[in-house]
Amino acid sequence: MCLMYEFLFLLTKRFFSLSYQCKTLQDQVKRMIIEYVDSVDDENFLTKVMLEKDYSGRDSLQIAVELEVLDLI
Repeated sequence: MCLMYEFLFLLTKRFFSLSYQCKTLQDQVKRMIIEYVDSVDDENFLTKVMLEKDYSGRDSLQIAVELEVLDLI
């Protein structure tokens, strides 16, 4: 979900005409991320999921910090 948030952020920067739609989708994705984090009861599982790396070697927390998604942090 963090990668989807980042993708929408990059689309907003690239295509100004899509900014409203992308911002709306970003808000929905952010709410989904927060709901997922709140729903997970097992701390070890959540830690493992948040520290799982993508193909470029970044984890979800690093992406959230880069995009300044303070609600997730």
